[in-house]
This record gives sequence, structure tokens and C-alpha cells, in this order.
Amino acid sequence: MRADGQIALVDLAATEALDAADPDVAAWLRLERRAGLPETEATITAVLADLGYDVRVAEDISARHATLAMRGWRERLDGLDKQRETPAGMALLVAEAELWLRRLRLLRRGRLRLVRWLAVGSAGGSG
Repeated sequence: MRADGQIALVDLAATEALDAADPDVAAWLRLERRAGLPETEATITAVLADLGYDVRVAEDISARHATLAMRGWRERLDGLDKQRETPAGMALLVAEAELWLRRLRLLRRGRLRLVRWLAVGSAGGSG
């Protein structure tokens, strides 16, 4: 990236360090197929600063994300009565529903946040 460039990043971040042994966290990690725990919002912000970026925005967009996800699920489930699913399709739908249930539970409990960062580099930075 150019040192004077901009970066926009949207990612799930932990509000504080998560414990992989916690059953809720472990189930979510397994379903997400994540290699490891998400970093905290503060850590990601600090890394961007260490790379020479001035973080202008670190916005929690979790509520909007959850609302849109639930709207999408309602629309998908409403469509089930119009379109017959195969058993394999239903199995995929159930697996995806479990993943979203666990993700949304962690978001609603404030353990995860979906964060949008906007950062601007400086010409003297190392980014």
C-alpha cells in the first residue's frame, strides 16, 4: 500500500480477548472455520496506527449488520413455502442458520462487534 493511501476495513473484532475454550466461542469458531480468535478492536486500531495510518473512523456497525442479517433470514425463510428445497439444500440452510445464530448471539452479548475502520496514511508512515 502507498504510504499516503487510505484503507477501509470491515471485520469482526472482539470487544475483549475471547477464550477459545468458552463453549459459545468454540462453537462459533468451528462454524466460521476461523483459524484463530479475532483480534480486539483496540488491537486492530493500534496495528493500523503502527503502520503509519491515522485512524479517522472506527465505527461499530453491529446493530445494522444484525438487522440486515435477520431481514435476509426472514426473506429466505418466507421463500421456502414457494420453493421446495432438496434435503441437501435444507442441510446447508440449517448449517448456515446455526452459524448466524451463534454469530448474532456473540454480537448481541457485546462480545463481538462488526467494525468499520477508515484510516489515512501519512507520507512519512511505514504503511
